[in-house]
Amino acid sequence: MTGNARRLATDLWRFGLVTLLICTSLVWVSAARAATFSVTTTQDAAKLGGSGANCQSTLGGNPCTLRAAVETVVALGGTHTINLGVAGTYTLTVLPSPLSISGVTLTIANTSGGSVTVDGNATGRVFSIGTPSAAQVSISGIAISNGLLPDYEIITIYYI
Repeated sequence: MTGNARRLATDLWRFGLVTLLICTSLVWVSAARAATFSVTTTQDAAKLGGSGANCQSTLGGNPCTLRAAVETVVALGGTHTINLGVAGTYTLTVLPSPLSISGVTLTIANTSGGSVTVDGNATGRVFSIGTPSAAQVSISGIAISNGLLPDYEIITIYYI
């Protein structure tokens, strides 16, 4: 192999290695942003101020509530999962009551092994999805009830 050919081969090898490292970094950064939050109570409370990327509510002991998990996900942005690990009725009592989801891709799943209902407590919408920015939301294994608005609207979805 001549000097020029050897230099070209070395340069191509380095370029390939650098490209691989950059691509691996991008995948790692994307994966690092995704998080799963486990809701540990059916009570309703807002996210504890200053809790950052942690799902902590204002309730005593700071358990992760559904509302605190949604607020944490929206604050972080990106793709996340919220697992409802406690069977029962999650009654929304914090006003304004809608759980507002925007600017994220979110899966909310019943992982409790029992039945789960998110109850709007007849105070307004249960979920408001996609305002002020688009969101992709998947909700599975969960009943949604007692939303209250004209025309019986319990979920508002924007940017379809």
